[in-house]
Amino acid sequence: GAHPGLQADGLELVPEVVETFSLFGASAAGEIGRNPRLRVHVADARRFVRAPGGRYDVIVADLYHPSVDGSGALYAR
Repeated sequence: GAHPGLQADGLELVPEVVETFSLFGASAAGEIGRNPRLRVHVADARRFVRAPGGRYDVIVADLYHPSVDGSGALYAR
């Protein structure tokens, strides 16, 4: 692949969104479930990344705004 050694965790709060991934078999979403280095979790992302043992080089997020209580914790120092 283009990025050997890459491991990625994806987080989605809504389980029904994850259930639609099989509809996108021709896209990158089609790799999820077949590639053990790409994992999807149904969870609250803020709690997930703060859990013990988790360490990430890069965190990318969308659909949050810094003025929303607690979302500022997702920004880098």
